[in-house]
Amino acid sequence: AFEKGGKWLEELKSYIESNKQMAHAYIKTYLPELHVTPTEATYLLWIDCHKVCLDSVELTSFIRKKTGLYVSDGLEYGENGKAFIRMNVACPFERLKDGLNRFKEGIYLYQNK
Repeated sequence: AFEKGGKWLEELKSYIESNKQMAHAYIKTYLPELHVTPTEATYLLWIDCHKVCLDSVELTSFIRKKTGLYVSDGLEYGENGKAFIRMNVACPFERLKDGLNRFKEGIYLYQNK
C-alpha cells in the first residue's frame, strides 16, 4: 500500500471530496436552517443545528429513532459542540444520498413534532 497505493489514495480523496460537495449542496438546498462548517482534512461534516435544536444529543437520538440514521452528536467534542452534528460522508454515493434523505426527514419530523 505504501509503494503502490498513491493512485488509489488520490481517487479516494477525490471521491470523498465529491461526496462532501454533494452533501453541502443538499443541505443548503433542502435544510437551509442548518449550516455546514467548511473543513479541509476530514470525511466528517460538522453541521450547525442551533436553529433547529440546541441539544444535538436529543436531536441525533430522535433522528436515529425515527429514520434509522446514525449521526453523531457534537457534545461528544465538548460543550461548544452541543448544537452540532457530525456526519460521515466516506461512503458509497448511493448510501450518502439515502442518509441525506433520512437526515432531511428526521429534521422535518423533529421540527413538526
